[in-house]
Amino acid sequence: MRTPIQPIGGHKDVLPFQIILMDLITDLPKVADCDSILVVVDHAATKGVIFIPCHKKIDATDTAELLFQHVYKRFGLPDKIISDRDPRFAAEVFREMGKLLGIKQMLSTAYHSQTDGETERVNQEVEIFLQFFCAKEQMKWKDLLHFAEFAHNTRTHSVTKNSPFYLTMGYHP
Repeated sequence: MRTPIQPIGGHKDVLPFQIILMDLITDLPKVADCDSILVVVDHAATKGVIFIPCHKKIDATDTAELLFQHVYKRFGLPDKIISDRDPRFAAEVFREMGKLLGIKQMLSTAYHSQTDGETERVNQEVEIFLQFFCAKEQMKWKDLLHFAEFAHNTRTHSVTKNSPFYLTMGYHP
């Protein structure tokens, strides 16, 4: 029997990936037309992550498509997306998509890392993981990215006192 998801912190009754943070890690070694990672963080419910390999030249439409393919189909539409002011996230097409789907978009203030500091910490974590595991073969980063995601999602989070995997699925893998 699964344990029901419990709301955490100051976000009462929030479901997984209902409030998400987004950022891009760019300029990785190019592998199969990918040189970047779209980082999606569940800000409120589980602190889980989704790492999506992509190309740094993606535009707002491509970013929206990646969100549909990797986030929305698994967790439904979020209520809120928080990101920096990257043109891929701040473009008119992305704002219009949000309006049509009822998603509130919040852009962080320039040089105010508290707004998306959580995403920056996750970025550092994945970069360290990839540096460690790809030290001898940098071109393997894309193949190992799902391991970095799994490692993050199965580790107990300091805020929730549970792993994101457990909070989402109701059991430990």
